[in-house]
Amino acid sequence: MSTKSPWPRRLTWLVPIIVYIASLLFVFFKFQEKQDQKAIVIRFAHWNLHEGLREGYDELARHYEELNPGVKIKQTV
Repeated sequence: MSTKSPWPRRLTWLVPIIVYIASLLFVFFKFQEKQDQKAIVIRFAHWNLHEGLREGYDELARHYEELNPGVKIKQTV
């Protein structure tokens, strides 16, 4: 008989499943904010995390929103 505990084997499956479910819940509840039904919301994400890039994208988004009333741009970070 083996005296080894089955927990290490279970954890190799349990941890990724818990992380996956947690990430699904995070995404689901993050985007459930109340929105104006008339407004168009554009969400975008990017992989460039260089210094100043997020601020530059935010500035471009605000300028676009000024030119196009009724459009809201959100940067997903």
